[in-house]
Amino acid sequence: MTEHATAEELDRFRRGAMTGAEVLTVSRHISSCAQCRARASRGRDVNAEAAGLRDAVVPAESAPRSEWRPLRPLLIAASVIVVVGSAIFFSLRRPEPEIVHPSRPPVKIASVADYGREDWNALVRNALESGDAQWPDAELASLRGAAEEVRGTAGPVVAVEPAGVIVETTQPRFTWPTRDGATYRAGIYAGERTIAESPRLKVNEWIPAAGVLQRGVTYTWNVRVIARDGSESILPAPPASPAKFRVITDRDAADLEAARARFPNDHLLLGLLYARSGVRDRASEELRRYAAEHPESRPARQLANPRD
Repeated sequence: MTEHATAEELDRFRRGAMTGAEVLTVSRHISSCAQCRARASRGRDVNAEAAGLRDAVVPAESAPRSEWRPLRPLLIAASVIVVVGSAIFFSLRRPEPEIVHPSRPPVKIASVADYGREDWNALVRNALESGDAQWPDAELASLRGAAEEVRGTAGPVVAVEPAGVIVETTQPRFTWPTRDGATYRAGIYAGERTIAESPRLKVNEWIPAAGVLQRGVTYTWNVRVIARDGSESILPAPPASPAKFRVITDRDAADLEAARARFPNDHLLLGLLYARSGVRDRASEELRRYAAEHPESRPARQLANPRD
């Protein structure tokens, strides 16, 4: 502003028509300039303000109290404007907390997606830190068993499936090698009890009916090979271990179903859940797909090669 406040500035100052910054500028000038203070005091009708504002502000010692009384309302207003403006300014600068909605996609937490379940979060986090999945090694070893020692000469070891594995479905496909001109009858057992038998088959595969197998149960099975001459043999034959398999539990089945529904493209989570259930083929498939998506990740490469 100029050396002294103009009549227009003083008029706007008295009427409260100034911005906060203008009020501060004029107020500072008036506090040090007796001439402008006197000019600002003249012409103001202070009768309506005097009763409630006598003790509102203590004026500077260099200025007569009678000259400051008409200016007290404006100085108070200026102070209020500064305080309120500062509070608003700093409150606007304060960062707002992030609001997380359940419907949003998983949010990355230290390179691990938040799946909304702590057991899944821990499963993925531990796998990425160690490069290893949580396989049920003891259970898989018990299903593989050991070769039997028998008297005499053992025949060739042949592969039948499923054997030494955990399966997801209650209707797995049973397969075995073919023999020329032979027919077959497959049987499933729980301990000494026969659970189901196939009809006499000309093909080397069979799927049991729905409801025959139960989740969480270990079974053995074999197939009778009936040659053209009517002689019979059993597969698998000693010294091969009896063909054992287990169906995953209800809990593992429910987890896999939930993960496929909510995160169908999350190959890491699906692979680790399959691994934890012991379903080796599906686990390997999902973890290899995850490794292909993350070629630079060492844990991804380690997870793609599950232990035997």
